[in-house]
Amino acid sequence: MKDVEAVVHLEGFDERIDNALRSLVPESNDSMNRVEVDIDHKPPSIRIAAEDSSAMRAALNSYLRWLKVTMDISKKFDNMEE
Repeated sequence: MKDVEAVVHLEGFDERIDNALRSLVPESNDSMNRVEVDIDHKPPSIRIAAEDSSAMRAALNSYLRWLKVTMDISKKFDNMEE
């Protein structure tokens, strides 16, 4: 049973956010003992349910960091095209 839940809602909807979320889907499909992750595209959000606060913190930190890295890389490519 998962006792702790967090939902991260991403403001707006654009191709960059959609692509970033798509890149996280394979991670969310990996089986983890203490954490469940659901990624929604409309509205863009990440839901994390965990058995305890330590697992929640680790998963939340990982997904937010991966999301930021993906968004940063996407911005770099956009700047290269200009």
